[in-house]
Amino acid sequence: MSSARARLVLNSNRFQNLILEFSYEDDMKDLGDIDYAVFPIELGALSYRTCFISPRYQQSLNKVKTLTELREKRHATGIERSFTALPPAPILFVHKSNQTLKNRLEQGLKLAFADGSLKKLWDQHFLDSIKFSAIKPRTLYSIKNKRIRKINRDYEQYLLPITDYY
Repeated sequence: MSSARARLVLNSNRFQNLILEFSYEDDMKDLGDIDYAVFPIELGALSYRTCFISPRYQQSLNKVKTLTELREKRHATGIERSFTALPPAPILFVHKSNQTLKNRLEQGLKLAFADGSLKKLWDQHFLDSIKFSAIKPRTLYSIKNKRIRKINRDYEQYLLPITDYY
C-alpha cells in the first residue's frame, strides 16, 4: 500500500487501533483526523541517509566542508562512500479519536527508553547495520526539512547519537 493510501485509510478510521509509521511532514496534519505519538520509534536510526559518490567526483566532494558547499554539487550517485544526511526521524501516527492508543504508545516507549529495554532492542535490530555503514569516516550533515516546521520537537531528546556507534 502506498503511503498516500495508507494515510487515507488511517484518516478514515476504518481499522480500529491502526498505527502507521511515517516521517512527519506539516501537510500530514492537514489530512484530517490524524495525530502522532511524540516519539521516534527507531530512535533516529532510520533518519540517516548515506549517499554514494561517483569516483569521478569523490575528490571534489572531499573538499566540501559545509552544507552550502554540498548543495552546489549535483552528482551524488556512484560507488564511493562520502557523507550521511540526517532528516527527521519516523514517528507513529494514529487516528485522532484514538488518544488512548497514542498515549499508551508514548508512555510505553518513554518507559522502555528510560529503563534501557528499548535501547537493548534497538541494538538487536540496528547496531550491526550502523557499524557496517562506517559512520566515522563520513561527513555528517544535519539537513533541515522545510516541510516540517510545526512538529512537536520533544521527540529529539530520544534520538540516539549515531556517532557513538562507530
